[in-house]
Amino acid sequence: MTNLVNKTNVDSEMILSLSNEPAIRDKAIEEAVIRIVEDTGAKVIIENLKKPSTDNSNFALIVLCPDTNVEDRAVLNSIALRYYNNQHIVLYKPTNREINTVYRYIEGKDYFSAEQTTVSYSLFGLKLEDNGINYILECHDKLPERIAASLVDFLEKDTKAIDKPFFEKLIKSAKKTIRNGDESEVNLAEAAKCYVITQQSTLAGKPFSLDYYMYSCHVYDGDASTGGEDWFFIQQYGILNGAPGYDKHWAGTRINVNGESWYVGQGDVALNYVDYYKMTNYINSQNNVDTKEIVLIYAEPQAINGVTSYTISESESISGTIGFEGGKDGGAATLKGNGFLSIGAGFESSYSFEVADCTCEGRSLEGEHPATAAWKYTFKRAQQNRSIGKWQHLHDPAKLATSVFSPLNTWIWKFPTDKRDVYKQFESVFEIGIMNTISRYSGSQSPKDIPGDSSGSEKFTITLKMPPLLCVNKRDFLFSNECSSQTLEIACQGSWSLQVEDANDTWVSVSETEGKGQSTKVYITVDKLEGASERSAILQVTRIKDKEDPTEDELIQIKVFQSTGKID
Repeated sequence: MTNLVNKTNVDSEMILSLSNEPAIRDKAIEEAVIRIVEDTGAKVIIENLKKPSTDNSNFALIVLCPDTNVEDRAVLNSIALRYYNNQHIVLYKPTNREINTVYRYIEGKDYFSAEQTTVSYSLFGLKLEDNGINYILECHDKLPERIAASLVDFLEKDTKAIDKPFFEKLIKSAKKTIRNGDESEVNLAEAAKCYVITQQSTLAGKPFSLDYYMYSCHVYDGDASTGGEDWFFIQQYGILNGAPGYDKHWAGTRINVNGESWYVGQGDVALNYVDYYKMTNYINSQNNVDTKEIVLIYAEPQAINGVTSYTISESESISGTIGFEGGKDGGAATLKGNGFLSIGAGFESSYSFEVADCTCEGRSLEGEHPATAAWKYTFKRAQQNRSIGKWQHLHDPAKLATSVFSPLNTWIWKFPTDKRDVYKQFESVFEIGIMNTISRYSGSQSPKDIPGDSSGSEKFTITLKMPPLLCVNKRDFLFSNECSSQTLEIACQGSWSLQVEDANDTWVSVSETEGKGQSTKVYITVDKLEGASERSAILQVTRIKDKEDPTEDELIQIKVFQSTGKID
């Protein structure tokens, strides 16, 4: 391994911490680490995750799962410490079960709706931000260079994000707090945790990056464990670069396009520019289950033509008791689980992007997959200059066809909760069309448009972030030194149990230890504090799947703190 150093000799802005020395046969992780060292000047250390660490440096941790037991409690503690310290966590070649193990330990619930033992990810990464954004790295690539590129981009996410205008829309503070138990309608775009999954690649020589900003919520209905509906608010933000390979020049007698010779005479040719981008998103069920129960609630833009900029102003309201993951105001980060409830919720956001000389066709609900959310952006092609004496010249194609284009597609899906095990993910297909335009016979004939033979598409699989089925109205309770009570409200799709984590904390008690359904009030009572030292306890609320399957699949921890004096 290149550039290994000891912790005591670290003198670099980026420290890459590996759980163990990678086997020399594993070229993918070797190349990824070497590239990071070369691109960022990072130092690399090997760290024993089983030993307690008090170092709070901003290390990026790569856990080599084939050689590390991530089910070991000491290893999980090390991972959790770094996660809550806002450090990058990357699992290399994890099984789905290992991903669930780590995610459940730090977030209180599974990442997947069902455990599997297969290795389907080359990389799985997490990066928690203070502002409620949770970056997710999902890499399925097998090629070492693609794995390296994905890893480098993920580790540099902090610095690259500020260059994206859309990101600024997501880091604003919540207008309506949920931390203090305000159960009034909230704007999920401001109050809920946002998961960001980035996919990047190159098609037809044109690099692109697609960010998927995902919010979700659960609408409670009854007390059955499979009741209610899950809603998903997804925004697909693209950074699509049409500049590489674009070539406009004055050509002589003939020119070769796609391996074929064409007669020009004398005149302009515009080669290898973007003709269109097409983005298609659909839920492909597991085990060939019918997807007719998926409903597309909203999809924008619907159509764009003849304008220079377009604004998406999304607004959708949901009534009833709503459960969602809290964002930046979700309480103490180190407490597991952060499901919150609200009486009614909405999703409101607005974003504008440039669309000069571009048309957009909303193609949602088309094709073989129900509830497809799809768009095709087509650009103005190079055209003949019809001015006198200029017929051999071409007007440039649309500027956005040869530079950076940043569209935003936004849509809402919903489906019954009992379909979680089959509607686990969605497929996102990105397609690019290339065009070449050449003058013909020195301008005496109309220009010829020749589609590029390097056009193509790429498909990504995106995991749907399921909303919590267990929610509370508060995660932090502060009491004075007097004997008193406060109200905790619990909503659960199914049954729940409640207990004090440490049986020795007999000074705190609860009025109910079990229940079910979407609204139960529990009274938390503390005894009078006679001593001179403050004290605290942890309450644990657990969702129980059902009577036939008593699996505890969601956990929320609640902190109870009692002061030595009065509270204002």
